[in-house]
Parts: sequence; C-alpha cells; structure tokens
Amino acid sequence: AAIKKASKDFWEFGMKLLAWKRQNPGKTGSDYSSTLMNLGESEERKLTDEEVLMDAIGVIGAGSDTTAAHLAFAIQTLTKKTEIQERAYEEIQAFRKSECNGGPLPEVLTDEHFKK
Repeated sequence: AAIKKASKDFWEFGMKLLAWKRQNPGKTGSDYSSTLMNLGESEERKLTDEEVLMDAIGVIGAGSDTTAAHLAFAIQTLTKKTEIQERAYEEIQAFRKSECNGGPLPEVLTDEHFKK
C-alpha cells in the first residue's frame, strides 16, 4: 500500500510540475524534462505530459541501476586494494575533523574502478 501511494504521489507531483512548465516556458531552463517537452517536429506530435513523465521515470530507474553498480564496484575496490582503503579512511577522518566540503577521494575510486 505504501509503494502504491508513493507511486501515485510521484505521478501527481510530476504532472503538476510539467503543467507548470508548460504554463511558464521561459522559466524552465534546459533540464531533461523541458527538453523532452520541446521535442517533435510540430505541435501535433509533441510528447504528451504522460510520455515525458514515463520517460523521466525510465531514466531515473536506469540511473539507479548504474549508481548501484558503481557503488558495488567501489566497495569491491576498497576491499581488494588496502592502500586505497587506508587512504579513504584517512581522508574521511580528516574530512570529519575539518569544515571542508569535499575531497579527491571520489576521483580516486572512480579512476580505479574504470581502469578495468
């Protein structure tokens, strides 16, 4: 029941957002849904709000799988490469003690992951 309600809420929010974007075309920018809304050779074949929302949902789902796979490989890298694991630990500890908002660790993990 909770998943059904969340799906309904997401759909309703998406439809309201797309309606607002259609009413305010100069304020929407060039994000993914705005680009989809403007596709088509004529007004007769522009994507409907339902089509735009369904495509956006598909992209979100695809991104989730990609992110999950990348995180799994990052964890695998950390378990196999103790020097990277130690560096990650040190950087996390340094980050927790400082007020900075980032560091090079994500790049190290990504570089190691894509070496394969």
